[in-house]
Amino acid sequence: MEAATTTAFEVSVSAAAQHSSEVHVGKMEIEQHLQLEKTTTSTTTKTITTKTATATATTTTILLTNEEKEEGDSVNNNKRIVYPKASRQVAGNSHKHARTGRVDAFGHFYKPTDDTRKGMTELQFYENWRVAEQERVPEFSPFLATFVSRTELYESHDAAKPMPFLKLRDVTAEMKQANVVDIKIGERTWHPSHDAEYREKRHRGDLETTSSSIGFRVCGMLTYEEESKTERYWNRKWAKALNLETTMSGLDVFFGQDSERIANVVQKLKDIRKSLETNPFPVYFLGSSILLCYDSSDLHSDVRVVVVDFCNAVKNESREVDRNFLDGLISLTNIIETIGDRIKSDPMSLSSSSSGSSTAGIFNPITASPSCSN
Repeated sequence: MEAATTTAFEVSVSAAAQHSSEVHVGKMEIEQHLQLEKTTTSTTTKTITTKTATATATTTTILLTNEEKEEGDSVNNNKRIVYPKASRQVAGNSHKHARTGRVDAFGHFYKPTDDTRKGMTELQFYENWRVAEQERVPEFSPFLATFVSRTELYESHDAAKPMPFLKLRDVTAEMKQANVVDIKIGERTWHPSHDAEYREKRHRGDLETTSSSIGFRVCGMLTYEEESKTERYWNRKWAKALNLETTMSGLDVFFGQDSERIANVVQKLKDIRKSLETNPFPVYFLGSSILLCYDSSDLHSDVRVVVVDFCNAVKNESREVDRNFLDGLISLTNIIETIGDRIKSDPMSLSSSSSGSSTAGIFNPITASPSCSN
């Protein structure tokens, strides 16, 4: 009898398909998790039965409006415009050939894409939102970046041809002193319909970070440093080493120990939860992130809370509640709320300042280039 083919970790695909995530951290459980991190734990090796999934996609052509063309989009433009790299992008860039996001002078962010499953999935998500879901769940609009079009840009002056990008409104464009954190939501960032190699890679990443233990992970962060008048980049290596305690310290640094800012974010996260529980999307958000952004030059600056990254979304035709995403969202909400409570009771309990130093002991960020890209 032929043996069943398995990969290196042990979780059955059928079980994962039925799995409703229970990984979220209640406020009463946070201290228990912090205590557990101080003990040595062993991780059980898991395995997943392989299953091949074939994804088909139809290329969609989107025509730009006259307004878009007037703004200087390089599509069908004989002048070879090369937009600068997005210096405030704190995570991502896992795209093939390490293509990076771009920004223009008109408040747009360009996300690299292609005609593969991932590229077409994200395009279809935004198109479906624009033509159907936006009218059905208008309360979710503030939590999505505005999608403009799929377009093409040259990535260098000597590039042989332009490459495809998704054109979105840049949520940090108007910010003078930007603070940004990218938080990937969900215990699990893969789906049984994804190919076996991709499932194993994502599952390994989930186990090696806080995704599997608290239902989310910080992927990267940018903070404005008042002393040096520069934006500081907290890189992927820093983010991958975080545990619950240092995640809380990092978020405390991000918020600048501002309890009002924290309360603002907590309310918005609860609004997202209410919307998704009441009107579930026709897709599961696998590997999607929440961006938190604010301008520290304005003490009354509102914190933007935006859900991004839909290239791994999977159809949810029955519109079931997306427990994997929601449980991670609940965990993030509880932990941020706990940070706010600690700041009110003891401002020194998490970090010694909001300028980069921390009692966590592993805060060694790499200072990024200024926000004005070269």
